Amino acid sequence: MSRIPALLLLPLVLLLATDASAQRRGEDPLDLAVSRWLRDFKANRIDPDDFRGMVKKSYLTPELRRKLPTQFGPQDRVSEARSLFRLMKDRGGAEDGKDLVEVVCHGLDRKEGVLIGGAIWRFRQAALPFLTGDDTPKAFQEAVVARLEGGLDVPGPDDKRQEVRCRNELEATVLAPLVGSYGNQLHRTLLENLLRVDHADLKVAAAKGLGAMGSGSSMRLVADILPQLEYHDQLVEACAAVIEVAKGQRPTPDARQLSYALEKGLEAFEAADNWRSRLAMLPLFQALRGKKTVPALISLLEAAKKEPQRKGAQDYCFSGTLLQGVVEVLEDLTGFFAAPGEPERWRSWWDKVHDDFEIRPPELSRSRKPTGVHDKKTSAQPTFFGIPVIGSRVIFVLDISGSMLWYIDRPMPAGNPPLPTGEYESRLDRAKKELVGAIEGMTTDDMFTVVYFESVVRTWSKKLVPATKQAKSRVLKDIDKVKAWGATALYDALEEAMGIEVDRRPGERYSTPVDELFLLSDGAPTAGKIMYLDQILERVLAWNKGAKVRINTIFLGELTPGRIAPGPGMPAQDMREDEFMRRLAESSGGRFVHLTGTK
Repeated sequence: MSRIPALLLLPLVLLLATDASAQRRGEDPLDLAVSRWLRDFKANRIDPDDFRGMVKKSYLTPELRRKLPTQFGPQDRVSEARSLFRLMKDRGGAEDGKDLVEVVCHGLDRKEGVLIGGAIWRFRQAALPFLTGDDTPKAFQEAVVARLEGGLDVPGPDDKRQEVRCRNELEATVLAPLVGSYGNQLHRTLLENLLRVDHADLKVAAAKGLGAMGSGSSMRLVADILPQLEYHDQLVEACAAVIEVAKGQRPTPDARQLSYALEKGLEAFEAADNWRSRLAMLPLFQALRGKKTVPALISLLEAAKKEPQRKGAQDYCFSGTLLQGVVEVLEDLTGFFAAPGEPERWRSWWDKVHDDFEIRPPELSRSRKPTGVHDKKTSAQPTFFGIPVIGSRVIFVLDISGSMLWYIDRPMPAGNPPLPTGEYESRLDRAKKELVGAIEGMTTDDMFTVVYFESVVRTWSKKLVPATKQAKSRVLKDIDKVKAWGATALYDALEEAMGIEVDRRPGERYSTPVDELFLLSDGAPTAGKIMYLDQILERVLAWNKGAKVRINTIFLGELTPGRIAPGPGMPAQDMREDEFMRRLAESSGGRFVHLTGTK
């Protein structure tokens, strides 16, 4: 028998070894589940909204379920995937890490793989937390770093080429923040090299990584990207990264680095031509606390008063939420207060004090509320459940489900109690009264509409309408006719009100002109496209990162304990309704109200 050359045998030996390894790994119940899930995920055969498991058999066997916390109610496929990923993280093996990296990187080169709200995006969002943070298993960290380094081409010391190249910018954009979250300073050079790649989203991702790492020495490199950014969502992320770097302790940035970052921030602020980008930068000025910020913000108030007609444009430069935020930052930095419509008072005060003026240290600030949350209002400013209406383009989103017929001042018993009879004030009555007062207080410079939701969603006007006498008369008649009934399609109402584009790609412009939204509801979702509160929150925040809509929330109902389904056949929630409402408001600089008497 002829002998086979050794060089030809080597690939065969490696193949057999790989097959044997795969077979050994495949004998484990978790390996079998992961293998099956990954195969179907890549083939796009998993419907994330199949929450009763009616379309496809569960990937979690009874043996695997016993290793998980007790589950209440039916799970959708995203929640099931999280359970699978949790088991993988608990084991923490090298293959588990590679598989999770594959989940977050899958589909980034295809349109359907990056659409916000799409199936691949939702499963990617479910996987990311298990690769994030310094408690991530070491094997997982190594898998992320290896994938990122493998796509990076850094010129050597003798290379005439200066730019750094990346073979897959989209993958690197997803992985760079993960590397920073591990807090390992040995990875700082890797992230700084990513800042040199000519790709805006990747620069932002690398900046986020350096911010999470707390590397103060990277301040100049991170701040340099601010004037280079075009989109509002990029500025939001980049400014947050600069703030984190400013707080860094490994090492702490010095005064010159902080001053340089402020200069770059002001340069980007002056160049911005829309209110969303400018609003995104206000937290940066509040954090860096430089004297040069004051005259720049006063100048913006002056420009807004000089050109009020520009507020009516589709992409207007000045919005009520921006002007209110500017005043809040000015008051925080200076201790002086004048209303957004009084720039002459700000200018007169500044002309008198600027020579000897020193910025107030943060510990002396009278208000430590997030930018966009303020209690000061003029007597003419309308309110909705005590929250000032400061936006120029406002949408009121009103729950008119059947439970809104319950008493405003009494908790609703569990189950399906009979509705009250006789004369009493219902939740809907109070909501109508507050809505009428808010709309009547708006001026003709403001625009608004109303969205009602129960099992379905109805919008009073598809377009924002100027708050004229005629428009107010028409909407008040409509409000008077509204009756409560049906279920609670909360997500559908937010999608309609905010113009959420499920098929929007990251980096595309945002179409909504809305700058402020008021959401009133009295319970968890019981109908609609998405009924999980955590998934609704995730999707709205991803979209609103660029839209910069200030969201205020009013909750009138009772609290359902976490992980308990609100009714038969309903999904068990991972968060309470008040937590959802509070986080929705805080994420956008809005306010949250839980009406006393209904707790």
